[in-house]
Amino acid sequence: MTSVVHVNDIAQEYRRTGDFYREKAEEEFRRGDLLQASEKAWGAVSQHLKAAAEERGWGHRSHPDLKQVSSKLAKETGNDEIRDLFPTAESLHSNFYEAAWSEVDVRSFMNTLWRYVDILKEVGPPDEGPRKPYVKDRPFFRTGSGSS
Repeated sequence: MTSVVHVNDIAQEYRRTGDFYREKAEEEFRRGDLLQASEKAWGAVSQHLKAAAEERGWGHRSHPDLKQVSSKLAKETGNDEIRDLFPTAESLHSNFYEAAWSEVDVRSFMNTLWRYVDILKEVGPPDEGPRKPYVKDRPFFRTGSGSS
């Protein structure tokens, strides 16, 4: 089934998913699963970057795309932290595969990423307004929350 999905709805779903991953990262950390906590923290950041990219019509399907999104957002906003904190997110994503960081390190990096997410939430849509709606041939919503 094909339906029209508005950019604002997609961006909001990315944000909801990012918030969901943030909660899951904290749950996994409390359970002592540093690998899953690391991956969920990366997921939280990536989803918020995807939301900003979606609103601007920027690519966001790959790691290089997300790195470029962080650089472009830093330039757009004048906030270099948006670019400078991206490697911390990548480091936790890598930790999922390499198990390189201690509990203290993962906690510290997660705290840094929550600040990053808060910064990304403040960015908001671009001044020129959202992009035009487009047709999507599968449901986007992944958290089970649907659009609201």
